[in-house]
Amino acid sequence: MGFRINYIGAKSSPEELASLLGLQVGEVRAEMPDGDPWVAVIKKSGWSIAWLEDQQFVRKNYQRLLSASEELELLLCEVNETTMWCSSELIRDHASQWKITHAGDGDD
Repeated sequence: MGFRINYIGAKSSPEELASLLGLQVGEVRAEMPDGDPWVAVIKKSGWSIAWLEDQQFVRKNYQRLLSASEELELLLCEVNETTMWCSSELIRDHASQWKITHAGDGDD
């Protein structure tokens, strides 16, 4: 087994990112909740990071995320350790600015 998760980062408050993703802000915790989505702020950078255990979240919500990228620069990361695949993409102004993927299933 392994992680099958999505991360989404934005230079925003945790509340703004949670609202964008359809999450409700709950109590502040000292440790990462197990099995639940969460949002945390990286204080020195001003970025917030969302952890979503729905491995299809980015794909299912891509058009909504593109629309939100008019106001927020978003970093989208997908990780599937069971198939050794990952992807990171920066979207801004309704468009992908760059994207990189890795599939660990080849001989190269």
